[in-house]
Amino acid sequence: MKAITWTLLPGLLNSLIFVTLSVLHFYWSLGGKAAIEKTLPTNREGKRMLNPGKVDSASIKPGMDWKKILLFPPIKSLKLPFQSLPDQLVSASR
Repeated sequence: MKAITWTLLPGLLNSLIFVTLSVLHFYWSLGGKAAIEKTLPTNREGKRMLNPGKVDSASIKPGMDWKKILLFPPIKSLKLPFQSLPDQLVSASR
């Protein structure tokens, strides 16, 4: 088994952050209330500026899942078809 190198560490850390955020949004979409008071912005009077519902939380989760997949170092090293799209657009414009 290959040891984790220092170059993989930032990608693993990013993936871990997005996994945590994804799980938290999934929990909130199921109606969970833990940590929601500390994460939502409030004005000076303490009134919430945002009041997201279950659908709002559920709509964020797929984006978090996509980011954690793309940032995971072994996946990042693969050549996926859509990664070359900007290069194709540049070469087509010449």
